Amino acid sequence: MEEGTQPWTVFFLFIVLLVIFAGCVKPSPGGTNATITPPSQTPQNTAPPSPASQISIAQGPTFECNLFENPPHNLGIAGADLGVPIVVGPAQWLIFGDTMAKSATSMAGPSDATGGSSVIQSSIPFSCANFSWVTSGSSYFQPLTSKRIVGVDASTVPAGAISLDGTIYLYAMRVLHWGTMSDPSVSGYGVLFRQEPDGSFSQTASWGTDQIHVNTAPVIGFLPGRTPAVFMAMSGKYRNSPVYLAYVLPADIGDPTQYHYLAGYDPDGSPHWTSAISQAEPLPGFENVSAGELSLIYDAPLSKYLLFFKDYNQGLFLLYAADTPYGPYTKVAAFNPCGTPAGGRPSWMQSGWEACYGGYLIPGDFGPDGRELHFTLSVWVPYTTMIMKMEMNPGSG
Repeated sequence: MEEGTQPWTVFFLFIVLLVIFAGCVKPSPGGTNATITPPSQTPQNTAPPSPASQISIAQGPTFECNLFENPPHNLGIAGADLGVPIVVGPAQWLIFGDTMAKSATSMAGPSDATGGSSVIQSSIPFSCANFSWVTSGSSYFQPLTSKRIVGVDASTVPAGAISLDGTIYLYAMRVLHWGTMSDPSVSGYGVLFRQEPDGSFSQTASWGTDQIHVNTAPVIGFLPGRTPAVFMAMSGKYRNSPVYLAYVLPADIGDPTQYHYLAGYDPDGSPHWTSAISQAEPLPGFENVSAGELSLIYDAPLSKYLLFFKDYNQGLFLLYAADTPYGPYTKVAAFNPCGTPAGGRPSWMQSGWEACYGGYLIPGDFGPDGRELHFTLSVWVPYTTMIMKMEMNPGSG
């Protein structure tokens, strides 16, 4: 203290410094609404999280139920595929792709497409014995519809869904051309729909043909610094794409110009992002896969982000885990849920059933000990969707 300085003067200067310091502290983007807790993120155990490399599959996958064993023919439904999951308040929705009035009897596929998707609803945890169809009037609810016109909209099917402040955002794949004997290629592009106050869905964004939003799987997570964001695992050309990653702030989800794509990592392991979709780089280790449908969820009991998809190069379903939504991701398992180690088929695969695909992890239910994983699995013939279960081994911690 300098000679002649009075105690009250020191106190006054101290208060001024506090005010100046407080004025320099900036709120995080989004203000007081920036703190978003991912669905079911409250930890259910107190043990420290295990490194992703220690997680493994202890048991399964095992068959739980066939969701179309007794289809609602009174609603005009015989079968559907995909089953994209989303938690809607106290309920669990499964959103299906093209819904058919007749099931498939051959590899030629199902028939009598009605041009729309469909939804079933259950409590949490999902109950195979007690679910219902979401209806609209005397018919089934169709969050997505399709014009069924080749080159314009041959199909519009769900790819991933997320709820932000009570509003559902539904990513979809709009197919321009399904493969045929003369032209086996498939082309399509990504579309984003927003749920309106009356419950219907309207298109709010789209991307270019075969860009890396053909299949998009969103999850809420946090950027370095704890800024909440919607992260997405994505694939480009249909079932012939590496896996990519992007994020967007929740308030900007409907604006494609505000999306940021993974373009590598800094030397300290921090992700490097670009706003130019053409500069996006595949997730390290995923450069040579041929991904189709994708699933990305947060497993709160294990404090892990889980990435799941079928690699059409290997014909296997792959499960990965990471401590953050932007990785790095470590392989947990590779398996064929429709086969056996001896090369046969599991007992639930009836004679004549063929072609397993899809694979969407169901959030909001991880069993009494937090180690169960449930997922939907589609079978092209007879055009039906299953619920499957795996038991996780989180390792020793």
